[in-house]
Amino acid sequence: MEKKKILVIEDNSITRKYVRVTLEGGDYEVWEAGDGKAALSIVQTNIPNLVLMDLRLPDMDGCEIARRFREMAGMGDVPLIAFTGFVPQTEESKVAMAEFNGFIIKPIEPSSLLHLLKEHLTPTIVPNHLLNKGLLIVDDDDSQLRLTRTVMMQLGFKVETACNGSEALEKALKSPPDLILSDILMPVLDGFKLCMAIKQTLNLKHIPVVLTSSNFVEKEDRIFALSIGASSLAMRTPDFKEVTEALLLALDRENSIQNETLPQTLIEGYEHRMIRQLERQAAMNSTLSQQNLLRNTVTNISNLLAKYRKIETNLPSVFAQCLDICGLSFGAIFLKNTHGLLHLRTQVGFTDDARNYLKSIGNQLTEWGGGAGTIGIPSSKVSNSISENFLAKTSLSGATITPILAGQDHAGVLLLGAESRDMDKRDWVALARAIANEFGQALFLSQVTGKLGGVEDRARIFMENANDGIFVTDLQGKLLEVNKKALDMYQRSAAEVIGHNYSEFIAPGQEKSTVKEYQKAIEGGKIVRNIGLTRPDGSVIEIDFSSSVVQIGGEKLMFSVGHDVTERNRLQQISVQSEKLATMGTLTAGIAHEINNPLSYVLTNVELLTDFMSQVTPESLREKKAWIEKALRQIREGVYRVKAIAGDLKVFSRSRDSEKNVVLDLESILESSIHMATHEIKYRAKIEKDFGKISPVKAHEGRLGQVFLNLLINAAQAIPEGNANGNEIRVTTMMRSGQVAIDIKDSGCGIPPAVMKRLFTPFFTTKPVGLGTGLGLSICQNIIHGFGGEIEVESQVGHGTTFHILLPPSEETIDFPKQVESNGKALPLSQRGRVLVIDDEPDIAEVFGQVLSQDHEVVVLTSGREALDLLLKDNNFDVILSDLTMPDIAGMDIYKELNRLKNGIEERIVFVTGGVFTQRAQEFLRSVPNKCVEKPVGNKALRSLVQELVQSRREMCLKQGA
Repeated sequence: MEKKKILVIEDNSITRKYVRVTLEGGDYEVWEAGDGKAALSIVQTNIPNLVLMDLRLPDMDGCEIARRFREMAGMGDVPLIAFTGFVPQTEESKVAMAEFNGFIIKPIEPSSLLHLLKEHLTPTIVPNHLLNKGLLIVDDDDSQLRLTRTVMMQLGFKVETACNGSEALEKALKSPPDLILSDILMPVLDGFKLCMAIKQTLNLKHIPVVLTSSNFVEKEDRIFALSIGASSLAMRTPDFKEVTEALLLALDRENSIQNETLPQTLIEGYEHRMIRQLERQAAMNSTLSQQNLLRNTVTNISNLLAKYRKIETNLPSVFAQCLDICGLSFGAIFLKNTHGLLHLRTQVGFTDDARNYLKSIGNQLTEWGGGAGTIGIPSSKVSNSISENFLAKTSLSGATITPILAGQDHAGVLLLGAESRDMDKRDWVALARAIANEFGQALFLSQVTGKLGGVEDRARIFMENANDGIFVTDLQGKLLEVNKKALDMYQRSAAEVIGHNYSEFIAPGQEKSTVKEYQKAIEGGKIVRNIGLTRPDGSVIEIDFSSSVVQIGGEKLMFSVGHDVTERNRLQQISVQSEKLATMGTLTAGIAHEINNPLSYVLTNVELLTDFMSQVTPESLREKKAWIEKALRQIREGVYRVKAIAGDLKVFSRSRDSEKNVVLDLESILESSIHMATHEIKYRAKIEKDFGKISPVKAHEGRLGQVFLNLLINAAQAIPEGNANGNEIRVTTMMRSGQVAIDIKDSGCGIPPAVMKRLFTPFFTTKPVGLGTGLGLSICQNIIHGFGGEIEVESQVGHGTTFHILLPPSEETIDFPKQVESNGKALPLSQRGRVLVIDDEPDIAEVFGQVLSQDHEVVVLTSGREALDLLLKDNNFDVILSDLTMPDIAGMDIYKELNRLKNGIEERIVFVTGGVFTQRAQEFLRSVPNKCVEKPVGNKALRSLVQELVQSRREMCLKQGA
């Protein structure tokens, strides 16, 4: 059978734990909330069977929380039970009770609490003949009227209501009910007079009238109610038990018929009861401020006890502070020892002689009052001789002795005393009971949760000494708890972290993706992710987080463990670079060969053309025209081949820090890797490409290129030279099970099973000394795993090997640059722009100027300083082509200086570079939106780019002018 779920809302942790332990002992599932906001958050996703709520919470009052509950789907019929330290008497308290089904008065006794819950969770069985009986409820207090109406409808009555006796009499005459339930104190016509009127009206006198009140509590009140014809006068209690019994009894028996005229004695009795009630009301109002004072006192004591987990260890200090809060100078606590005997545990204010006397009377204290409730000294409950002796020995004028109950067990006695006060007054008795209750709850929790506390202490020790950071957040990302290691990672204090959102500390550029993964974890339950955290000094550390959603007390939380991998990644990067160097060593000769071949015919053709031009004539120029054109085509082809090799090297050489993961076109990376390995492959096997339609992936271009190149070289080295046409290396791409699949297959010698087992083990290699580090495949595996992918291998000796790589597809798309083709003809004057070329290499600057001057007005400068001076005076350039790095002032610095002017001229800069080698340059290009063109750049591409930018600027100017 599924356990009933109880939501406990209480800001005092001791009371909350006390209630939780009690309810769990009654086989209930308990959800806890320390304030109204937390409670509302729980109920949004989980509907409890019943709510127990303190009326006074730090962030909102009980009325507001109850009202919000009633407006929420599924909460309309859930019983709401309030518990408080005092019986509600003020209007504010009555309003707070409006939406509640009942309340329970602290101190909370376990069996009473369990009984109350059982009553509210078990439907009341009403005899069939009593169902749907018409009940008229009369009460001038709207809150109390609504509460009573709700309870009575749940019992099966058909309910009508009236706000005073006059309205009730009018409704009864029009439509007589089966039963009337009326409050007594009301304006216009009170409950007593309403009952008299009903019993004097011919067609109404048979209707049972039950009077109810929380103020008319004396025996004489009940006798008078019966004398005027009421069925009974029932005390109004939180559970409505007495009222319910009175109603059912009234319906089951014959009702007395009152005479039509009232005797004078009844009229006099009515006046006497009303005068007596007014006296009680005046007395009650005069003590209301004192009750508020006592309420605050108990609250302060409760908050004090909540600070101490081990109350028995800290009892002397805590008890002294409690007496100070109460304004008392004398007090003592007696607790039972292992033999069940009371002994003095702590005392405040007594002399040595008085203390010795108290030690001797421990077990007599419970006997003096018969063991029940709080007793005063002196009082009628204690003999004069005992009282006089006690007061003389302790030098007190008065005292209270109150049992301390830990759960249902008698745990000890609380003694409060004063030198000049009458401690037998009602308020002091109430205070003594409340304090004893608070200590009883604290002791009960200390005993019952002793083992649990030990586990919690051990868990806390483990948490604080863990080598990894532990982070607990709510589902909105607010940090609720972290351990010492986590604070070390942040390099911040707990006050600077707790209460803040985790996203405030995420490294720049990772915020959106991290928040997205966090939401996935909430929906899917678990994530593993590498995240950068920013420290106060601006440095970033890398943390591998493992996060999962857990549920504690009905509240869902995110629990994360973070491992600092900054140093590991740094060392791994060193290993990666070392492996790159080893790979480059293998490829150096082949790359040199691939570069030297085109350079050979480029150099030969250039020298031939130079010699020819030294003795050229018009006739020879006409004769050699075809040869000259062929030589120039070969030169251009050779230069582009060298440019392509340089581009492939650039992809391979990109470091891990040079750029973050981006959306990539795998086909272009595979092509570059194949070009790099061509010299190693072409004497051993044919290269076959089978590229299918695949999704883009999000990864790091350089590292992914390193994986492909490493696998291609391994494949080539598995095939002996000499039979290239008889062997092949096949590279295949496709979508497989929703993943992007890359297969690299060779027809080489295959891998023995013994080697397969250690293939990805670091430093394991079968190559001769000097030809391999043994890190290649291990690094490949780490790189692929870092991108969320998998790498596997299958091989058969003598039949070759296939490496399978699976990568998750990216949800983002690739933005391919827009291509604008130049037709080679000069632009008309109306489309010509103004262009500034800046490059410290005079030959490059001059060539760019010559190419662009066909279409535009061009200014060429070879100094960054001169260019900046010019731009500060003249900003009427459509396009600025600037080298990224220059010796005097770099293009980056020109951008920053112009950016300070806030006139938008820096947006017209296009950076040109032969390579982004410094970290500063890499970070700068990532931070600005401007285009960057890599040298060498072809004439057509350069003219097309500038033409596009000039046209775009002209269109923008036209729009602004319009």
